[in-house]
Amino acid sequence: HAEALATQTKTPVWRYFFDFVEPGSDVPGATHGSEGSWVFDRAVPRTAAQRRLETSMAHWWANLAAFGNPNGPSPGALTWPQYGPNQLGTLFLDVKPHVNSTVDTVRAECQHWKPYLGWGDDDVETVM
Repeated sequence: HAEALATQTKTPVWRYFFDFVEPGSDVPGATHGSEGSWVFDRAVPRTAAQRRLETSMAHWWANLAAFGNPNGPSPGALTWPQYGPNQLGTLFLDVKPHVNSTVDTVRAECQHWKPYLGWGDDDVETVM
């Protein structure tokens, strides 16, 4: 979970949602792991916007692997903000990538699990 990593480690965190859905797909949204083909140049972009998305994603991932930060010399790519407890900006990857924070990036149901996962409130009542 991005929030756990951002608050409990010194490791920088960059959070994203891959929102691209192939036109004509029978699936109502992007599926888990579907960004892999876009990152590793295995997607079949059909439009100029899709090619720009693929190129931007390749630059972000390569910069992250090489320099520990996805932002760098990437032609035309927007800046992907580092995620943290006071900076909830999340990169939404679609044909028009954008940074935002929505109800999908801050989920109330996650609050329940924080104490059990070792972060957040330390006052956990044990139910027996």
